Order: sequence, then C-alpha cells, then structure tokens
Amino acid sequence: MAKFLTKKMMLIRLTSPLFVAAAVFLCVESALRGPALGVEYDFLARNLEAPPVSQEILLIETGRSGGARNVISPDLAGSVIMTMTEAAASTLIIQTPILGVSTGNSVNNGELLYRFDEEFKTINNNVKNLFEGIRTGAVAPEDADRFVENVVRLNDQGKARLLESAFRTSETEALELEKAFAVFGGAHLPVDLALSVLSHAGSGGPNLSSLYSSGYSRPQPDGDGTIRRIAPTVVNEGAESDHVVWSALKQRFADVPFPTVRDGSGAVVFKMPVAGASFREIPLELFMEYDELDKTLYRLLAEGVSLASYGGVLPDRYPAFLYENAMRARENLLENNEVELKARWIDSRNEYFLALDEFFSGEAERNVNASFERLIEEEKLDEKGVERLTLIWNGEMQKYGIAQEIWRQLAAIRGRLETALAGSFCIMGQSSGFSGAWDAPAGAVAAASDGVGAPAPPRLDLSAVDVSALLANSILTGNSVGMAGRRQTALFSALAAVLIVLILLKLRPVPSLMLGVVWTAFVYIGFSYRFIVGAEWLDPLIPASTAFAAALFSAFCAFTAHRSFRAKTPFP
Repeated sequence: MAKFLTKKMMLIRLTSPLFVAAAVFLCVESALRGPALGVEYDFLARNLEAPPVSQEILLIETGRSGGARNVISPDLAGSVIMTMTEAAASTLIIQTPILGVSTGNSVNNGELLYRFDEEFKTINNNVKNLFEGIRTGAVAPEDADRFVENVVRLNDQGKARLLESAFRTSETEALELEKAFAVFGGAHLPVDLALSVLSHAGSGGPNLSSLYSSGYSRPQPDGDGTIRRIAPTVVNEGAESDHVVWSALKQRFADVPFPTVRDGSGAVVFKMPVAGASFREIPLELFMEYDELDKTLYRLLAEGVSLASYGGVLPDRYPAFLYENAMRARENLLENNEVELKARWIDSRNEYFLALDEFFSGEAERNVNASFERLIEEEKLDEKGVERLTLIWNGEMQKYGIAQEIWRQLAAIRGRLETALAGSFCIMGQSSGFSGAWDAPAGAVAAASDGVGAPAPPRLDLSAVDVSALLANSILTGNSVGMAGRRQTALFSALAAVLIVLILLKLRPVPSLMLGVVWTAFVYIGFSYRFIVGAEWLDPLIPASTAFAAALFSAFCAFTAHRSFRAKTPFP
C-alpha cells in the first residue's frame, strides 16, 4: 500500500466514489429514461441480426402505386372485404379513411372529387381504346359508328352515376359496408381514423361507430422524431386503448408471453428487416380491376355473346346463370350472416368460375363455327347472303374473343388474389415504400427474409401502416428488441462502479485516472457488444458514465491524499 494512503483515506476512497457514482447514475438514468433511443441506439442497432419477416403479413397499398388515393369509398371498401372473404383471408386492418358514409343527403367534396376522378378516368380509357382500335384496324370502319354509340352510352352512364353521388343519401352504402364487416368478421377499423363526417350522430346518416374498434393506429415517435417502437396498449385519460394490430392478435396470443419491454412503458421496440426484403404487398387497384372485370364479363355473357356459343351446354351450366345465382347467394349472406350461407356463396362463386373455364376452353368457339356452317348449308344462301352471314359470324367471334380475353385476365387476377390473400394478416393503407413489392403466398419463405444481412436503419418517414406491419411482425415472430428494466440497469451500473473502485483503491492518482478511462471504455464496449449479441438494450452510456464518475472521484481522492501527504512530509 502506498505510504500516503492511511486507513481513513482508504475508507474515504472506497465509499465516497460510490456515493458520487450513485448520484451520477440517478442523473444520467433519469435523463435517458424511457429509454431514450437516439443516434447511439441507431448506430449499434445496425449490427443486430436482421429479424425474420412473417409471410402471413400482406400490405394492401392504397396510395403509392395508384398516385393520390389515400381515401376509399364505402362501396370499394365493401367490395375489398367481400373479395377477402371469398379468398379466405384471415384479418384485415383498415388504415385509410372511408369517405361519405354518413353525410346526410349528399356526399362531401372529398368523395365527389374522388368519384369525378374515377369516372373521367374511365371515359378517357374508353376514348383511347376506341381510337386505338380504329388505328390498329381492330375496329372495322363499318363498325365505328356502333362503337362510338357504345362510348357515348357509357359516358351517359357515368354522368348518371355522378348525379346519383351528388344527390343520393349514403345510407345504403353505409349499411352494405356494415354487413360486409359482419360477414368477414376479421376487419378492424381504428377509432383514430374516424372522421367527423363518418360517425357524427345527428348528421342525417347512419351512425357507424360500431365499425370502429377501440384501438388506435397512429404511432408516437421518439423525441428526435424517429419511430422505433409502439405500445400495444396505451392509457389515455385513465382509459386503456389497444393498438389495432394488438387488438386483432391478442386473442390468438392470449396464453403466449408478449414481447414487451421491461421498463414500464409496455412498448415494443421493433427491429428493421433487411433493406429491400420486407413484407408482401399488392396494390388496391388489383381488387378494383378484379371487381370491374368480373362485372364486365357478366355483361358480355348476358348481353353480348350469342346463344350459338351455348350449343351443347346445359342451361344450368350457363356462366351468366351461375353468376346471377352467386349474386343471389351473396345478397342472402349479407342479409343473414350465417356460416352455411357463407359456404354456399363461396361454393357458388367457385362453380361459376369452373363453368367459365369449361365455356372458354374452346368448346364454345367450336359451337359458334358449327352453327354458322350449318346455317350456310341449310339455308342455301347466295353469295350476298353468305357475305352478310359471314359479317355476323365475324362479329360474334369478335365478341367471343373479347369475352375470352377478359376471362383470361380475370382468372389470372383471381389466382393472384387467392394465392396472396389466403390466411393472410392484411393491412390496407398507404405505406412509405420501404417494403418489397411482391405477393408470394402466405407461408412461403422469401429468399431475403432469413435474417441474413444487416437490418435497415430506422427511418423518419415510416407511415402508420409500416409501423403496424412492424408491430405485427414482432408479435407473430416473437422477435423484437428487449429492454432492460431500471433495476437491471442499476445493478450492472453499480457492479461496474464497485469493480473500478476496488481496482483503483491502492493506486496513485495518474495510474488511477488512466486505468479509469480504460475501464470506462471497456464497460461501454462490453454493454454495446451485449446488446448486439443479445438484442437487449441497456444504454451503455449509463453504466459507463457511472463507472467513469467512480473512477474520476477515486483518482481525485488519491490526488488529494497524495498532496496532503507531501505537504506534511519534510523534504531533505
């Protein structure tokens, strides 16, 4: 032991640094409590192993692929929900506003603009298709007048729909949406997306507050504006509110330990997946195209395709008949929500598509050819008669060809939707675009979702949809960042301080200070490595600051004792 260290000074050097360290710990821990996640966390988190990506999650993109659409109409929402019911999706989280479901006798300006945009888009497409057909020769000059009349008729229908939107009551759409919610059973609409025009009592329209869950969806960022975590349950004005994702999943995970942090906030700090290899995604436009093609094909089958096409087909196998039968089953299901009726509707839809496959397999085309050949032979027509009949024949074949092409597109989209939606946990809304744009089936293993590679850094522009997907991924995979509690942090910080005080107890001031700096660096690096390996965040600054305070004050005590000893010792 150094001569200047008396027993009294040893006791002071042992205890006083620990008191100083405790004071510093309280100050630093209080400043970083929460825990405060920032640049330090982001830097270290990039070295974490990337989390697996649950292939059950499917994002339905409403805005990025389609431009400015960040709201949907109630009839579109209902159509999407029924398509998801048909495809056996598991859950739907709606994180986009639904406009115009209770605005009294007229819709609001937002929905009118939306509907005008949709109708004029249809008109523009019709005109472009007509001129493209004339330019390429697909539309014969003698048929141009008829096609122009059809375009004018379609425009008049669009005008009628716009007038209906401007002056109708919206109660019908609202009630249809409510029925669709009940049929699907797994749709969730967070209450913080409720607009005043949607559920304001006394507005003249139906009060659809029952559609909104008690959950919330808008995330709260950390102090620097970056979103790194979300609380499954928050307390606001004494009332608990679940996040909409946790509200949808907690029944499934009722008996499973939930991966919340241990700091009292109950938040889940999510890991970012590998950049460019994230959640499955499909555009909302795919649902719209599916619905439009479905209706268009029925109109062609019911009005345009000649009965000659049905030669040899039993009447109860006519596709148009089966479509109408499926629509009746759908209406019956919406009016009387029963499991048997749902199964009957889905079976009738499958039967309709099976009949379409049989109809467009080539048999119908052969029936048309056989019918016209038989007419030519039996009627014994002259040259002009044969020419007129040939024109009719070509027209019928053109109609059949159009219907067949629409069927091919419809079947492809239906297959894609069925593959993507079956068993999926769907989140509909506008994402920021950090997820991958692919739609492999639920349960498939993506090549880039195996945790290989560094995770993407936190982003400032994560949308509420992105955060919901990350929360759902943390819950479904059980993979999130753990958070050390206050007791654990205090224990490790105290251990670091006690060890350095014991190590420095008998050293002189300069070696004490040098070794204290080395020990502080060792503590910081050690707890950083612990986080990277174990994915449990205990801010390394807290134990490192506590250890450095203890080391610094221990060196100060040594310096004071040494100076006092030199003052009392006579020099030769």
